[in-house]
Amino acid sequence: MSCPPALLKEWLDVVLTAGWAYGPTGNRMKGRKIALAISIGDKEYNYQKDGGVTFTLDELITPDKATAIWYHAMYSVAYVTEDVIRENAQDHINFIEPL
Repeated sequence: MSCPPALLKEWLDVVLTAGWAYGPTGNRMKGRKIALAISIGDKEYNYQKDGGVTFTLDELITPDKATAIWYHAMYSVAYVTEDVIRENAQDHINFIEPL
């Protein structure tokens, strides 16, 4: 079973609601840019078909991409780091700024 972290799940439940994010009157996410910042805490080669996880990162984030499509948002490429994001804060900022 896969689920986003609790705080992200709460945000999704509160913000991405019918009538606001989707549905006949919900278009607030339309055209907005959405990108993921992922700290895998593992070597990226483990996220291959023949790696330890046996799924690619692209496969694992498919639900997130589908969510962006559902809300008519513009999904951007994911920023992935093997390290904790705070250790690569400037790289993270450089990824976000052009969005």
